[in-house]
Amino acid sequence: MSRKELDERINAAFAAFGKRENINLIEICTSILKQCTKYGYSRGIGGCHALLARIYMRKNEWSIALDEAKKAHYYIEKIGDGQYAAHLECTIASIYSEIEQSSIAIEHCTKALKDFQLENDKRGEADVYSLLGTILVQKAEYETSLEYLQRSLDIKLQYNDHDGAGSEYINIAVLYLFQNEIEKAIGYLRQAITLKELYKTTFESNTENVGVMDYIYSGYVLIRRPNDGTIADAYINLGSALSMRGYYIDAVEALDKALKMKQILNDRYGEAVAYNQIGTILIETNDFSKAEWYLIQAQHLFKVLGHRQSEGTVWYNLGKIYLHSERLNEAEYSLEKAEELFKGLDILFDELFIVQQKATLAIKTVQYVLASEQIQRGLEVSRAIDAREFQVEFLMQLAELLELTGKYHSSVDVYLEALQVAKDHDLPPKIAKILQILALLHEKHGNLNDALERFKEFHAVQEQLVHAQAARHLSGMQVLHEIEIHRKNDEITRTQITNLESLIKISNQSILLYKKEFNNLKSEILTITAQRDNEESLVRKIKMKLRESPLMHETWESYLEIFSRVNPDFQTTLMNKYPSLTIMEVRVCVLIRAGLMSDEIAEILSLSERTIENKRLRIRKKVGLGTNGSLSRFLMQL
Repeated sequence: MSRKELDERINAAFAAFGKRENINLIEICTSILKQCTKYGYSRGIGGCHALLARIYMRKNEWSIALDEAKKAHYYIEKIGDGQYAAHLECTIASIYSEIEQSSIAIEHCTKALKDFQLENDKRGEADVYSLLGTILVQKAEYETSLEYLQRSLDIKLQYNDHDGAGSEYINIAVLYLFQNEIEKAIGYLRQAITLKELYKTTFESNTENVGVMDYIYSGYVLIRRPNDGTIADAYINLGSALSMRGYYIDAVEALDKALKMKQILNDRYGEAVAYNQIGTILIETNDFSKAEWYLIQAQHLFKVLGHRQSEGTVWYNLGKIYLHSERLNEAEYSLEKAEELFKGLDILFDELFIVQQKATLAIKTVQYVLASEQIQRGLEVSRAIDAREFQVEFLMQLAELLELTGKYHSSVDVYLEALQVAKDHDLPPKIAKILQILALLHEKHGNLNDALERFKEFHAVQEQLVHAQAARHLSGMQVLHEIEIHRKNDEITRTQITNLESLIKISNQSILLYKKEFNNLKSEILTITAQRDNEESLVRKIKMKLRESPLMHETWESYLEIFSRVNPDFQTTLMNKYPSLTIMEVRVCVLIRAGLMSDEIAEILSLSERTIENKRLRIRKKVGLGTNGSLSRFLMQL
């Protein structure tokens, strides 16, 4: 058999691997390896070992994969192919990273980087920067990690590698999740999904399959196919991040997309994760019957897969449902199952899950001494490992226990402590929940003025969540300019633009109308407050008005969508040219560009007209506009 024939067989095997064809590649690769060894063909031997390394990496058999990658590197380095050897160094580094030997992984990354630079392989450099960035995230070296990830992103954007750039956006999002910068993570995840889906659409529509190339063997290349699994994982991360900020509807939507993709891919573990996360969110929205159904699906899958820790987490979540539903026997059984599955795993977070629900069960069964013991234990552990959300939860449980035992003032003090922890660590859903509980507690004990103030604060937090969602959509527009470059065939006609501009005017009017209605609501609350002749119904009336309050979420999101279609490059150009602008200042610029006056912008953003004028002055300074120039005209020209 000639070397040409052997090369053809090796490349066919690589292609089958890339397409995830259902064939026995290990057997095929081993057969080719024997032939290459027989003829003393070093490149072929190295290529077979390289492919075997990839196969075992996909199977998570890391020790075998490492052995195969080292063999591949030996043979490829022997023949003097520096570029291929550098790629294999990168493979070895990624395996060491997976088995948590980060120092060795970094050593191999450093060598690979030098080799890629010698070969002037920019894409190879990008791969190394990406890997270094992900390794350093795990080591909590966030600043350096971000620097490497940004270098990788810049190179991939330079080469129009949208699939690769999408992966870097995901890596950066994970970095921000580790730093608890949830809003930034959400923005990067949305950008990642947009680019990944764009690449998929482009790939599928191109009959020649022209796309980003992946170096594989002997100078040949294989087109990198879209990875639906990566997109699905991005949706799962996005759903988790959105739920952490209290954007439950958006979170469920993202997770439902992930669930459907995982089902198509037959990824049972990913499917189970999506089921569990949707169920967890539905618990937060008090939709217990639906939550139970999703969690039962997750429990079944995790059990079949033999994933004890994940199954234990599901039983814990089911326990929460049964406690809320006063199904105490089922709750006790669920917690016992969770504790049994967590046993021996030595994970403190799992212990906190159980302790928390045992405390709740003890409270519901009027075992207050036991409840107090569990709560104190939970507080001790959560403070030791800096588990912030758990700290808040245990403080809320302690406050509830104090109230049940007739210690109203002590209960309020502990709730206020929990509120401060939630504020210190920026946990809006927890803040809103505590404020609502405090309001109801004050109402119950006849302190109507305190109840009124807490209800007002509660509503203010809810309104901030709405505005935060609007800001999130604005920040997610950074990638639109790149996308539009690749959509030349889908440009909007002038007639369409005219129609959309009309819609923007309508949207402006709608937002202002909602704001006027909200101002009327505040006036009504003040009127009710002044009616002291009927104090007993004061809080009830206010609660009713708050429930009737219109939210601007849908209107504002529609507005942003329409604006971006009319002005696809505006936000990107503005933020790239003037990176010192804050999110709020960008929003003011958007509304100025849409033709709104300062008083109208103030109404939309719930700010004073004076504040808007001050922001206009700061914007003028940051963009270098003189005192005589028109800010509106300046923004129209961007």
